[in-house]
Amino acid sequence: MGTEISHDLIIELNSQGRNVIPVIGEGNIVTIHGKNGVGKSMAATLLEIASGNYLFENEKQFQKLANIIESCEISFKKKDQTLYRVELKPHLWSFDKNLNRVNPLTLGTFFMGRNSKQKEINFEEFQKNVYIRTIRGNESLQQQIFFFKDIFVAKINHKLEKLEQKISFLDEYQKWLNIPELEDIIEKYSLFQQNQNEHLKNV
Repeated sequence: MGTEISHDLIIELNSQGRNVIPVIGEGNIVTIHGKNGVGKSMAATLLEIASGNYLFENEKQFQKLANIIESCEISFKKKDQTLYRVELKPHLWSFDKNLNRVNPLTLGTFFMGRNSKQKEINFEEFQKNVYIRTIRGNESLQQQIFFFKDIFVAKINHKLEKLEQKISFLDEYQKWLNIPELEDIIEKYSLFQQNQNEHLKNV
């Protein structure tokens, strides 16, 4: 996941169709547990699709999945507050043959905000904050290492962006401090303070 996520994050999936989706637990790296047939693989797949990171083997596999799922709502919650909500609409999906994935513009509707104050956002804004990639049991160690490397690089980039924003703010603040009118105000205030201190000493 992108941005800062605390350990009490809960991801809920509610879907309609031929598969039952479990509730997914908390944390940056999530493990999905459950008995055979509860839809663990499907949950992971739909989460990846929602964040634009799932690659299909071919268009036939895409059509099969799009026909199985009627709808799916994914909620990212912290305690009782919903941070993000995704309404996937498989009946609207179109297949991007160049990238072997669902065209992001057809995925569904994305919302951000806490409960009643939710506002609709576009896919790009959602993707900036939420990144989902699943490690599956049949992946090689090399694939898993690349996955964790990508997460590490993404986190470092995010911290660098925040640092750049802070530096930019400090630069603007420094410019503001150097305004001639402001220097006069500061000088007058300093003189006022000196006079007040002298007056207090005399008292």
